[in-house]
Amino acid sequence: MKQAFVVGSTGLVGNILLEKLLSNRNFSSVSVLVRKNSGRIHDKLTEHVIDFGKIETLGNLMKTDVLFCCLGSTIKKAGSKEAFKKVDLEYVAELARIAERNRIRKFIVISSVGAHPFSRNFYLRTKGEMELMVMACEIEQKHFIRPGLILGHRKEFRFGEWLAALLSPLFMPLLSGSWKKYRPVSADAIASCMLHLALVDESTEIIENELIEKFSELQLKDYL
Repeated sequence: MKQAFVVGSTGLVGNILLEKLLSNRNFSSVSVLVRKNSGRIHDKLTEHVIDFGKIETLGNLMKTDVLFCCLGSTIKKAGSKEAFKKVDLEYVAELARIAERNRIRKFIVISSVGAHPFSRNFYLRTKGEMELMVMACEIEQKHFIRPGLILGHRKEFRFGEWLAALLSPLFMPLLSGSWKKYRPVSADAIASCMLHLALVDESTEIIENELIEKFSELQLKDYL
């Protein structure tokens, strides 16, 4: 039986992942970091209400087999580029350093298609810098999930994502070959993929849409 720790469990993918972990027989316990108590009750679940601004002091809480990082924001939601970078880069990098210190075997984090530390796009550059900082940590298995547009029901309305999802049936046939990695992918598929990676020995570190879909299907087959 494994232990899991999820950071970002209230987000779109994180919430689905948490439900899958709680119902999966391979995990005996699931811990999460939250800003406020969710009110969720489950025999396997432990919630730690914390100040994310002090995340570097919380390493003693994270003793686990697998650390999932589903943190992610937008510049609009965060309020500024600096605030966005704190969440999507600094917090994630600190979690990786905690995983290294605590000898957590697996660190699975959501990044983005197109992530690159030298990208002209601030969002993609931040994600690429995050990947570099995580890669520098000595963790046995690291997986960077790089989805395209993530489909699912969000708590907040994002016009750009809503419009892209609406138009996706029109441009999906055009996204083939090397462009396939830019296809929209469901939050459920991403969560299933992350769960699969937690349960197998997989050396591939960069997981883009094609592998997200493949690992998601494998996980669902194993569960049935």
